[in-house]
Amino acid sequence: MGEIFFISSIWLFLAIISTIVANRLKISIALIEIIIGSLFGFIAIEFNFVEDIHANSEWLRYVASSGAILLTFLAGAELEPEALKKRFNEVSIVGVIGFLAPFIGSALIS
Repeated sequence: MGEIFFISSIWLFLAIISTIVANRLKISIALIEIIIGSLFGFIAIEFNFVEDIHANSEWLRYVASSGAILLTFLAGAELEPEALKKRFNEVSIVGVIGFLAPFIGSALIS
């Protein structure tokens, strides 16, 4: 049981670090959490301690899936309605390209 608390404390520590970095740099917290999580995952793979942090545990995959949904919501919630109204055409073009480019790219690859 103590191992689960140790592993969860590592992940919570990363979340706290992400918040501090985001506040210092004045960047979206969701974006910094994704970046720091990706960096930590890369480091875990490079130094072969993926099994030590139980990255494939069922409970951790559930928490990560829930976190991904929450981060997506937070990233959308940080949009300013006034900025969207002012630049509706640009926002629409970026949104359509952001959806179609990966969709078409993966369709071509498959």
